[in-house]
Amino acid sequence: MFRVGRILLPSSRLTARFTMRASKFCKIIDCPLASRFSSSLNVYQQKLVIKEPIKYLRNSNLKDNVGARRKRKRIGRGEGGKGKTAGRGHKGFKARQGKTTPFRSFQGGNTGDVFAFPKWRLSRKREHFSKLYLDTLQYWLTSGRLVPKDGVVSAKELLVSGCLRRIAKDGIVLLARGAPHFVHKIHFKVSRASQNAIMCVEKLGGSVSTVYIGSANIKALMQPERVAIPIRDATPHTPKLISRYLDPARRGYLSEIAKTKEQQKELMKMLLEKTKPVDEILKRFKEE
Repeated sequence: MFRVGRILLPSSRLTARFTMRASKFCKIIDCPLASRFSSSLNVYQQKLVIKEPIKYLRNSNLKDNVGARRKRKRIGRGEGGKGKTAGRGHKGFKARQGKTTPFRSFQGGNTGDVFAFPKWRLSRKREHFSKLYLDTLQYWLTSGRLVPKDGVVSAKELLVSGCLRRIAKDGIVLLARGAPHFVHKIHFKVSRASQNAIMCVEKLGGSVSTVYIGSANIKALMQPERVAIPIRDATPHTPKLISRYLDPARRGYLSEIAKTKEQQKELMKMLLEKTKPVDEILKRFKEE
């Protein structure tokens, strides 16, 4: 049996191939052998064979075109057609669940160049200082907890009084926080000092001297019970440090010894060569 329009006809009568043309609202069926069986049908049936009723667009007959949507292939559901191993093959890294893409420098499990060689970059050595503020000093001086010896405040007095709990590896830096409230005439011996702090202290009649404090001196100050022999004062040992303590604008203590540029160059050369003891070098420049 073969369906034409809305009625069933014997397939033997439709030996010829028929074509179907679709219009906007109906389907027209052209059949070369329609004249053979049209006599056996009534008028209503003949109309049904030639022309289907109009189909309007409704929610009930909405559908995609043929082939517009394909069913998702469900893998890993049994033998054949991406069933058993789901297209991943047998074993190995890529067959495992939750596999991730290796990183860019992955070298098949060997120690990569990224891990085999150390980092190479320009490293900047940072300096670490214990910060000493003028407003903190004002509070400790007015409360009587810090008593300067001969009007001089150095690292030893700050540690003994408890104003500083520890000294960082590069020493103490004097900062100008609370400068308007500072009213004492004090002579400071610290590692560094800001320009505002220097101006405030000197305005009140005091002075600031930046002194190099070595690591051995810091240990002796923080743990005096462990030091049996007195440790003499350290001297700067690099050109950068020596030039800093030779600068009068920074109130370096070596600028009081070597005042001219020629003396400063000679002193730096002798300190770097270390041909003579440091005490003899400084004593010689003081005498000159």
